[in-house]
Amino acid sequence: MALSATHTSILHQADIAHFAEAGFDALVGTLASQLGFQADIIKTVYGHLSSYEQTVQVVESMQEAAEERAVAEILSKNEESSYEESSYEESTKEESVKEESVKEESVKEESVKEENND
Repeated sequence: MALSATHTSILHQADIAHFAEAGFDALVGTLASQLGFQADIIKTVYGHLSSYEQTVQVVESMQEAAEERAVAEILSKNEESSYEESSYEESTKEESVKEESVKEESVKEESVKEENND
């Protein structure tokens, strides 16, 4: 064997499947890290398609859809939170007004009692 032999010529036939699996696992791991999915999910998608290229396209679409959904959920939660805060502020204002009315009534009643006692 010459020193300039390519990697494929030095691989033993029995090891090709092992190296193919290791390379596949490395690609899946990289894709998982880049797009934020578990490797098992990517392997499941791959199992339903006919190529790794198709898998990349589908998983990228999944990531875009997940991001869009997250934005919609965040906006929805912020609107709910804003509504709850304004409702709380409204009820707090109403309670303050009621407390002031009660205080004013109490002061009036005390004034009337004092006038009657005099």
